[in-house]
Amino acid sequence: MIKLKYNKTKLEGFADAMTHGIGLIFSIIGFIILILSAAKTANTWIFIGFSIYGISLISTYLSSTIYHLYLYYHPIPNKHFKRILLLFDHCSIFFLIAGSYTPILLVFMRNTLGWSLFSLIWFLTFAGMLYKLKFIGKFKRFSLFMYLSMGWLILLSINDLINLVPINLIWFLLIGGIFYTVGIIFYQKKSIYFNHAIWHMFVLIGSIIHFLGIIFFIN
Repeated sequence: MIKLKYNKTKLEGFADAMTHGIGLIFSIIGFIILILSAAKTANTWIFIGFSIYGISLISTYLSSTIYHLYLYYHPIPNKHFKRILLLFDHCSIFFLIAGSYTPILLVFMRNTLGWSLFSLIWFLTFAGMLYKLKFIGKFKRFSLFMYLSMGWLILLSINDLINLVPINLIWFLLIGGIFYTVGIIFYQKKSIYFNHAIWHMFVLIGSIIHFLGIIFFIN
């Protein structure tokens, strides 16, 4: 098989792009469903939350798909352009984390703790983006720590979460979060064939589970 510069087979590079290409299609469909569902409720908080969440999904899967397609079609990529695409790819992860929090916090947790968590998660999102702007491609373990910490930050308000958020939604959030987290194992295991595509699948499954929980239990 033809080898890419980063020691992946051509087929692996294709799988990396297509797994999140599928996610992009799902995200666009999901965004339409979110907007239509929010419009039916006539609830401003739901509409704002669903809109931000839907946009964060699309931006994440779009940037990832473009980045991996570029690597697939350019085995020897332009370093500057690759860095720009990688920057959008990584920054969108912060956006998705904050976007996933947003409808839950805006609809169910508009108390002091909820607004504090909302402010903190978005502050960390923009701080993370600035960090990536400076250190993209470096300190990968610290980046993973940031993603995981932000993803599970909701545990700081576990009492309010249990008291204010529907229990079925909490289960969907928990299971989706586990898929996101476990997927990181494959992301780090470079020796596993198709490790990156497998990680993408875990991310996609986590996204689907979170989407189903949000669309079914926020109304």
